[in-house]
Amino acid sequence: MDNKELCYMLDLDPDTVEDVKITRKDEKYVFSIVMKRQTYECPECHSSHVNIKANKSKKLVGAQFNNCPSIYMIHFKRLCCRDCGSSFYDHVPLADETTKIARVTQLHILEDLKPFNSVFASVARKYDISTTKVISLFDENVQVKRHPLPRILLIDEFYFQRHSQQKYAFVMMNFENKVIVDIIKSRWQNVLSDYFYSIDAEKGKGEKREKEKVEFVCSDLYEPYRSIIATYFKNATYLVDHFHVVKLVNDQLNNTRKREMRKHSYARQSKEYRLLKFR
Repeated sequence: MDNKELCYMLDLDPDTVEDVKITRKDEKYVFSIVMKRQTYECPECHSSHVNIKANKSKKLVGAQFNNCPSIYMIHFKRLCCRDCGSSFYDHVPLADETTKIARVTQLHILEDLKPFNSVFASVARKYDISTTKVISLFDENVQVKRHPLPRILLIDEFYFQRHSQQKYAFVMMNFENKVIVDIIKSRWQNVLSDYFYSIDAEKGKGEKREKEKVEFVCSDLYEPYRSIIATYFKNATYLVDHFHVVKLVNDQLNNTRKREMRKHSYARQSKEYRLLKFR
């Protein structure tokens, strides 16, 4: 594969690249890309008296190559203006200054996240980056639109992250078609209150409000959920899923059993103490 084909694969203009080399290191491919000088004018004073001050390198996460992760080592110039004395870097087309993941790699990651069964952790392993970076990239570029509130709404939480301040995320599902309506970052009452308040906030008088179309809301017995349902779904019937009803009954039976056992145990111990005392 010649330099021109490599440039097209990396989404680079061959006229801006001086040389491209590929090496294999630690089960990764390393692309060493030497960029041609592209800036001939000072961005501050627009003087053309610009000299090369130093050679710089930047390491970027690359796309997969031959089913292996890759690294892009970009070699470019640091320039200096002889008139105003300002120094600046030459343009690096593969990525922005604030990111360490090449643009072409970002596109590949987002493409791998399209299937409904894709997992952040597996995509992160594929490109040898952290799961947090994949999640951040997804959050920055993907805005998933909320589905309309259904006639029968199921609400619950799931464990999200141990090190996060908000460890549980809030999820809503349509009972009839099993489609997730939306996922909210926290199950805290103030977060949920702001979220549900924003729905229908721009509706005019006389218009059918979306929350009024919800006929049934099913959840567990978590107190903030009960408060949210009572406040924002006044026309809906509140249902408690049977699992938590049975669990509540079992817990109360166990509490009663333990209380009665403690009573008999105390009475037996008192009787034995009295017998020992009078011997």
